[in-house]
Amino acid sequence: MAEARAARHLKDPPDLRDLLNLVASQAPHKCKDIGLQLKISLGELDSICTPNIANASNYYAKIFAAWKSQRRIDYSWGTLISILELPAVGCSDLADVLKTKYKDGAPEPSLPELMNEVASQVPHKWKDIALQLGTTYAEMEAICPTSLSEINNYYSQIFTIWKSRRKCPYTWNHLIGVLRAAAVGCNDIADNLEDLLH
Repeated sequence: MAEARAARHLKDPPDLRDLLNLVASQAPHKCKDIGLQLKISLGELDSICTPNIANASNYYAKIFAAWKSQRRIDYSWGTLISILELPAVGCSDLADVLKTKYKDGAPEPSLPELMNEVASQVPHKWKDIALQLGTTYAEMEAICPTSLSEINNYYSQIFTIWKSRRKCPYTWNHLIGVLRAAAVGCNDIADNLEDLLH
């Protein structure tokens, strides 16, 4: 009966029991990395997490409860999956399992939409966004803009690399997660995208 009511879409809010069964049990050593990306403060995490992995479920329960109550970022499976895929967390295999379970019907972004909604809004964040989308340092050096007027061309290339290589999902949900990542810190742009998509 509970299974019938369980979330089945990336935009659905997760149930704590599912979070513990599907995430905490599979990545016990990642609770602090995930907590930071969920915008839980370092001080709060230090008071929750200790090196004792045997208690990882207890730590995760507190982290997920803080995520749900504080709502600093969207409380959904899509957000968590995007976080698991970030290089700072490095749990893309677990993200793939969750994506299979919680299907996303959202369309892929088009290049003009990406240029209008992201590139034009945060020209100074190109390097941070490129790294989060899996662009290598060598690729960044090869296409690095020499002036602000070249930023659009650079963004066009990194979005094209992201789409063609598919190191990480080519979806709006993933890009929203990237924009919310601590290394990027563009929550306002992520909020605007979520409003447009929903």
